Amino acid sequence: MENPHAGLIFLDFERDMSVQIIGRPEILWELDDPTHETNGTRRYWTLFVEQWLESSLPQSFRWELLDYSPYNPS
Repeated sequence: MENPHAGLIFLDFERDMSVQIIGRPEILWELDDPTHETNGTRRYWTLFVEQWLESSLPQSFRWELLDYSPYNPS
């Protein structure tokens, strides 16, 4: 709340690219959470995107897919 700025970065390993999203977050306090998505915190947030940057991953960046995260949506 004191410094309302946030950023997210998404790595696209298949295209060797990254996307950085920058904006202003809004915390949504004490909302209904009937499916317990928030593990009882009842807090969500919204990001109002102000800028996005797409860039190449460094050539020295190496990776190997071991498995998909169990937290990824189906």
